[in-house]
Amino acid sequence: TNNWYGGASQGIGSFSEDPLFVDPAGVDGTLGGSGWLDDDLHIKSTLFSWHFGSWAPDDADSPCLNAGDPNDDYSSEPEDNGDRINIGCYGNTYQASRGGGGGGGQVTAIYPNFPYSTWVLLGVPLVPDNGDPFAVYGDDFGGEMPNGENWMCIRWTTEDSVSEYYEYGDGTIYQPPDCYPGISHFVWQVYDEHVDVDVKGYPLNSQVTLNVAAAPSVVWDVPSHPPGFNMFANPFIFTIDWSNSKILYYKSNENYKELTLMAAARKGLISRYAYTWDHTTNQYEIIIPDAAKNDDTLSVWQGFWFVQLDSISDLELVIPNTKVLAKPSLISKDLAKIRKKHNYKTATVSTEWDWFLKIGAVSDDGILQDTQNGIGVSDSAKDGFDAWDALDFKGSDIWGNFVQMQFRNSDAKFLAYDIHDQFDDSDNWEFRVRTDESHFGKTFYLVWPQIRLVPESVKFSLYDSQNSTVLVPDLRNSANQYYSFEIPENGAYFNIRASYTEDHNAPDFSFVISQNTYFPDDASFYIIPNEPLLSIAATFNNEPVELMEINSPPNIYYYRVLLDEPGTKTLAVSATDFSGNTGTGSASLQLQLLKAAENNQILTKNTEIELYIPAGALGKDIKMLLHSGKMDLEFPRNSETIGSPVYIGPENITFKKPAYLKLKNIDKSLYSESALYFYQSEKWIPVCQYSENMPITRTGIYQLFKTMANYEAQPVIVNKFHLYPSHPNPFNNSTTIKYSLEKTGLVSLKIYDLLGKEVRSLINNMQQPGAYKLIWDGKNNSGQIIASGTYLLKLTVSAGGKTLFENNQKLTLLK
Repeated sequence: TNNWYGGASQGIGSFSEDPLFVDPAGVDGTLGGSGWLDDDLHIKSTLFSWHFGSWAPDDADSPCLNAGDPNDDYSSEPEDNGDRINIGCYGNTYQASRGGGGGGGQVTAIYPNFPYSTWVLLGVPLVPDNGDPFAVYGDDFGGEMPNGENWMCIRWTTEDSVSEYYEYGDGTIYQPPDCYPGISHFVWQVYDEHVDVDVKGYPLNSQVTLNVAAAPSVVWDVPSHPPGFNMFANPFIFTIDWSNSKILYYKSNENYKELTLMAAARKGLISRYAYTWDHTTNQYEIIIPDAAKNDDTLSVWQGFWFVQLDSISDLELVIPNTKVLAKPSLISKDLAKIRKKHNYKTATVSTEWDWFLKIGAVSDDGILQDTQNGIGVSDSAKDGFDAWDALDFKGSDIWGNFVQMQFRNSDAKFLAYDIHDQFDDSDNWEFRVRTDESHFGKTFYLVWPQIRLVPESVKFSLYDSQNSTVLVPDLRNSANQYYSFEIPENGAYFNIRASYTEDHNAPDFSFVISQNTYFPDDASFYIIPNEPLLSIAATFNNEPVELMEINSPPNIYYYRVLLDEPGTKTLAVSATDFSGNTGTGSASLQLQLLKAAENNQILTKNTEIELYIPAGALGKDIKMLLHSGKMDLEFPRNSETIGSPVYIGPENITFKKPAYLKLKNIDKSLYSESALYFYQSEKWIPVCQYSENMPITRTGIYQLFKTMANYEAQPVIVNKFHLYPSHPNPFNNSTTIKYSLEKTGLVSLKIYDLLGKEVRSLINNMQQPGAYKLIWDGKNNSGQIIASGTYLLKLTVSAGGKTLFENNQKLTLLK
């Protein structure tokens, strides 16, 4: 029941009126209950409240604003806090609603933790006091003008077909326009790994109309004429829905027609997609406008490319000032952290397509990737270029490293999405994969992690460039969900064939279970079928329950349960696919109340897994669960697992003394060939060599892998040993050094002069597999700036007295 409208007990500071929460009922329309996690209990403020990842103004001020006990601490609340704590669960937190009363005044927008040494596509969400890029970005990046070594600001201008570098010192007459809501820039900085970008200004309170640049009239030395590329951005200080945007199609100076994005695309005027940039993977993501979805959104500060296809039409893009409560999918907290592919947004696929298969290319070390590509069919599409197809953009890192996958359609256009008309028996798609010169001849992989989103009645086969040799007969049933290849200088070419086949296979399921760290009584079952379903039903401990389908990513269902009494809890499902096949599956967990002062033991239902937690290992009594079974996890290529993964919940609990995990029914001959690993931050971290009782120090997901006797010879190859070219080089103030490790080892990274004398020791400690980067500021071990000249950077990795890797490169310091 609600605790207001007279429900509060009277006392000093009490009130009996609506507290004006932002959205107390949430997506499910119900306050509290099993779906309480989507209830937004931030209090409204005209000077901004926290809306799921960004600040946005509200239409009113809550009476809880700045109304708490004046003696309580409010130091954790953001500025404009009225020097008094807010009433409510977010009082004295970084998400406390700001200020109040008045609204519409000057505010500060912050881009927190601006990424280090990677391109970011963004635009300001306010009308700034001073839109000069130096005033917006430079003051946060050390207060110096950009010189290509400290920070950069670039914008593509279609009219001149040139990239405009802000004050780059290269003598160009081209300078990008000032920062203003609706336009974007690419920005890069190496000033600090932890820096916030802030801008003061005034939020817009009406729709924004942007002039769309047509395809340029300049002559390009390319086979096909380029379209009109426009760098736009979300102009508002709140999240917007891309499908709300409109096109004004001018037939004369005053005579225009308003079109939806889809209608304008059907006329051949535009590409209807917003091409956003993912700076974490250096690749583009395609956002499809769809009024039926709630994740085709553009967040605050987010920039995007928008494309006009012809060179004659006069167009404007209208972005209404309509705020969207972009609620994160409930899956995001549980599944996205477990597997990258569960970050898949339904907004990247149209509901009007009959089916769609995403396919991508990744480098052997996983650093280079282009996975936002795909093929599909629709009754309203044609095999040639049309409104359904998406253009392809090449994404690269700051060093120019890239991999690019492109489909070539019947019009000889290279595309990221190639949607065909329906076919009777089979159809073919041609594509190529390119890379930069430094990666010619190196190993890459074709991957198709989302094939479960296509019905099993569609079979996919991979062919060579001549479409004559079968490379992978059946992508869905391949032993490995990838195909390895090398990219020659002129690119690697392939064909993929889709054909319809009879489906007699019952749907199969994997499960992910998550127990809430802060509320251990709350747990979720996530059901992940291997194909789309016509229907699904479930029971929990033999009682019928209703499953909810998650909006994004698609084709995943969940059941949230209150864990009351200890014991075995089982969720069983039965489902039918679109071919009429029926399949079943189940997942069981063992729940137990553990006493901190006692020795505790948990056994799975089949007693094959045992967890022993000694007295004193826990800080308090707590309900914990143990589960093992088929999970939809990301296992490294070329690895071999033993048994099923084990989940121990709640997550993020560290034991004060080691607990012990025992996996029974494991062949003892594998003891010397196996190791236990822990899943953390999308990597498998080695724990210990396999033994009858394996010590563990925290809760989470564990998996046994087959490996060598020396547990540092890991089965999980996340990275390769590599020393990347430093940037910039030559340099005058600082240079960024980047390297990756395949195995755990003692890392030595040092600078020497040409006589072999050590100048600076940068790293000399143990490091785990992964990618690393750091800055050398041109100083020696005494903190003194060294003289101009050429120096030698040397990277050495060793373990057990053996050198695992050694490489060096020359660095030139210019003053």
